[in-house]
Amino acid sequence: MLKRLLLLTLVLSGLPAFAQDGSRVVVMSSYPQELIARYETAFETAHPGIDMVLEWRRSDDARQLLQSGNPGVDVYWAPSLDTFVTLADAGYFAELPLPFAGLPGNIDELEIDDPAHRFAAFEVAGFGFAFSPAWLDVHELSVPQDWQDLRDPRYSGAVQLPIPSRQGFSPMIYASILRGLGWEQGWGLIGDIAANNSLMGGGGGAFIDELAAGNLGLALSIDFFPKSARMNGLDVDFRYANTTLLSPAYVALLDDAPHPDAAQVFLDFILSDAGQTLLLHRDVARLPVRPGTYPETADFNPFASEVKVPSFDFRQAGAWQSLISALFDLQVSDRHERLSALLDEIDDALVQPDLGTARQTKLAQARQRLLAPALDTATAMQLLERLASGDLQATDLPVDDWALTLQSREQEVIAILASTP
Repeated sequence: MLKRLLLLTLVLSGLPAFAQDGSRVVVMSSYPQELIARYETAFETAHPGIDMVLEWRRSDDARQLLQSGNPGVDVYWAPSLDTFVTLADAGYFAELPLPFAGLPGNIDELEIDDPAHRFAAFEVAGFGFAFSPAWLDVHELSVPQDWQDLRDPRYSGAVQLPIPSRQGFSPMIYASILRGLGWEQGWGLIGDIAANNSLMGGGGGAFIDELAAGNLGLALSIDFFPKSARMNGLDVDFRYANTTLLSPAYVALLDDAPHPDAAQVFLDFILSDAGQTLLLHRDVARLPVRPGTYPETADFNPFASEVKVPSFDFRQAGAWQSLISALFDLQVSDRHERLSALLDEIDDALVQPDLGTARQTKLAQARQRLLAPALDTATAMQLLERLASGDLQATDLPVDDWALTLQSREQEVIAILASTP
């Protein structure tokens, strides 16, 4: 049974809860119980002299608690890159010997360990298409191979898209598209797909139930939700997009860890063959960072795959999340119905008989302008740099100006549609 921290109460009250010995390791994590319970059991079986004591904290709470100077935690272990970057930059983590023995520290040209050796990749997640095999069979549709396939009118109404400000995993889906296609083409594709489909109503993995029930055909998703559902018998499957980022989750040793020796044993274990193999269990369904862990029958091995993994600086992951979330809300969520209606009107006009070349060109340009992002590539890259450096806060992004830009473009498109051919 997981040992939730009653210990925290002792720390905050000033009692000597943590002896300077190797009999315990205190781990702060936001991982789900299915994963943590397996690691606790396996670790304590392999190292019966060390108790693994868990303090479960959401990422924001973990950041605040560790920044407050809490002396009781040895290891931070979580799928929250932005928290790792923030804490590492503030000097809370000890330097690690990276890459760990037998680990490459990268996947192709994508560096997954922290270049400054402050935190190590523990697992990676990829992105693509969760789908209902039964639904696709009934509608005689194949599984998409890459994001651009969803422009095919046959997929219209078949897909649900997550909203980045509500679904924590989803900014990296859109970052995969933007890094693969480029900023402006990528946002054009995102808007096109969204206009023809629906948006997820809330957070979590509720869309999996809709897929399993055959009420939905496809959803843009991180891998472990549908893979775990499939392994547990639900009629749901998953295919990685041909172009996808691989998003790491990390582990770090606190600089003032009270049990550094036990903490090192824990880090060695979760990154060992035995620890990495636990990621393949059906209730966990994550991708190990140790290449030799994958069996020959693995349905996906990022170290032996033809999937294109775009370059990405994970130290900017929080900045990307903030910028993508703000833009998606403005460009897609807030004007979803208007965007869909205007694009339908343009597309209907484009197929009218005897459409002159000049009119066709004007309508095509109007369509492109309607889908264009509110800011160009150069401005976006500058904002990402400022967000990542702390020079700009997400709450200070000029969203009102962006909204006015988008509204002005909509009015231009409406005027073009209303003009005489």
